[in-house]
Amino acid sequence: MQIASRFSIAIHTLLCLALLGGRQKMTSAFISSCVNVNPAVVRKTLGQLKKAGLVDVKSGEGGATLAKKPDEITLYDVYQAVGAVDESSLFNVHRQPDENCPLSCPKCRPGCQMPANCESAAGCCYIHAVIDDRFLAIQKTMENSLQSSTIQSLIDDLNQKII
Repeated sequence: MQIASRFSIAIHTLLCLALLGGRQKMTSAFISSCVNVNPAVVRKTLGQLKKAGLVDVKSGEGGATLAKKPDEITLYDVYQAVGAVDESSLFNVHRQPDENCPLSCPKCRPGCQMPANCESAAGCCYIHAVIDDRFLAIQKTMENSLQSSTIQSLIDDLNQKII
């Protein structure tokens, strides 16, 4: 499963607001030309960012501005604001392995209806007991990294590339 492109669109939008906002009115038409997406996508993204308190938007030709300083906006804030991961899980795991699979719980082999004492409520399969926890740990590590990265850190990196 991939993180939705709305995440990168939102980051690009915030970078436009931070870096170009003083020189150009930040309308959805202008931002969409930078990001190369339909203006309706940018308007939806701005709406999500506004709801999260990350941007201010003036209707019509008013434009958008950052509601916080770039060093106060983490990539995790953006990730949460735009719902970058469907159903709050980065990994989409199959939930119905074959009941004859040797990796399934011995109590749950053919004919079993997932007893209450089963080791894994996530499909009654040992493999899920292992991979679900691992995937959750990986997602938490990524989310922690997003919390330590800010729009300002991206601006700093971008400035290194432009110079």
